[in-house]
Amino acid sequence: MQTRKLSVPGFILVFTLLGMLPFPTVAQRQAKTMDEYIAYERDFLHVFFPELSGKKYWVTFETAEGYEPLPGYENAGKNFFVDIGDGPKSQELMCCVGGSVPGVLGSNTPQSKPVPLSAKPEPLNLGPHGEVYPKQYLRATFGFDSDGRLFVFGKLPNKPPNAEPDFLAELEQHPDISDSDLAAAYKKSGAKYALGDRETFKQDLAIPPLEQFLGKLQVLKINFLPTENPRIDSLGGFSDCEVYLKGPEERDYVAVFDGFSGQLVSVSYVSDRDKKFFYPDFNRSKAAPD
Repeated sequence: MQTRKLSVPGFILVFTLLGMLPFPTVAQRQAKTMDEYIAYERDFLHVFFPELSGKKYWVTFETAEGYEPLPGYENAGKNFFVDIGDGPKSQELMCCVGGSVPGVLGSNTPQSKPVPLSAKPEPLNLGPHGEVYPKQYLRATFGFDSDGRLFVFGKLPNKPPNAEPDFLAELEQHPDISDSDLAAAYKKSGAKYALGDRETFKQDLAIPPLEQFLGKLQVLKINFLPTENPRIDSLGGFSDCEVYLKGPEERDYVAVFDGFSGQLVSVSYVSDRDKKFFYPDFNRSKAAPD
């Protein structure tokens, strides 16, 4: 008796029915349980901030809700603060830093030789009373609606804030610097792209990675937002890149990317009310980037 062999299309059909093939999903990823929320956020940060991986960092998740169900909040979504750093965010390493000590500890003899200067240490992560906590390298906020769909992500500024990029200091000290020298200083400061290279920036926009979380997306419009420096703007520079997106179920989003690093800064679901007050040209947007 001859056995019937399953064709390649047959294998694909079987594995698809069994849910074993990792075909990209069209719908938005949703979370229902606390484990799913945490997995969602961890996966999101691994995708968009890969430079933090492989360094033995810790991640801290914070959320809050009513101890008992609160009237009017029965269908509320979930909100999280997420921190990545050298240890758990609230772990107190020592207490407390402050004050000054004259001379050398354990000696009453005045120093006759100057003490050689050492490299300036990195600032500690201090609490309000001088307590020392593990340094944190990224802080983000996630918001989910009552169906477990992401409606907002935001990368919060570091505390203390990052230093001003070197190219701005160079421009301030040498306002007559040539365009080519300014462009070289911009790139040397750590910019991911050449000054004014909007085309490469658009080509590299991390829209496909976003689809892992929001579903299939259509780019409606791309806005390059000006900086506060006319000289940088005149060379095509920009502070942020704002992208209007349409997702599954006609859900609209705005994603913002940092112009200097190219990193994702925020993603927000845009409601009809938001379009009316904050994005009046959203409904007029077509798939026609700048």
